[in-house]
Amino acid sequence: ARAGKQEVSAATNVKVVQTDMNLCGKEGKPEIAMWRSTVMVEEGQLVVLPCRVKHPLDCQISWTSGRGDGVGTHVRYAVRDNGDLAIYNVTWSDMGQYTCTASNLRGASYEHTFLYPLATRS
Repeated sequence: ARAGKQEVSAATNVKVVQTDMNLCGKEGKPEIAMWRSTVMVEEGQLVVLPCRVKHPLDCQISWTSGRGDGVGTHVRYAVRDNGDLAIYNVTWSDMGQYTCTASNLRGASYEHTFLYPLATRS
């Protein structure tokens, strides 16, 4: 099979990259297959920032904030088994860039998501 990738961007701002299995599996570094570049959500809501790799058992997923802080250990943040980051009760101070990093013994890949909290409707 030929190696390659195709990027698809939909109106929901979700990006999907389809690749041959050898780019993400045991022969190469992980490649992030789904993420969102920008997410807007009302304050007080739950938001899920996706980060999916083709072979999740072959890599480790971690998230950092724009300040470089790991976010998986904070009480309002949870990294799900599929690699997504859930942020509960979003506040204005959560605004900023979040980076998903997928790594294994052969390397690492990362994608950025910008979270923009919106004022709640009155």
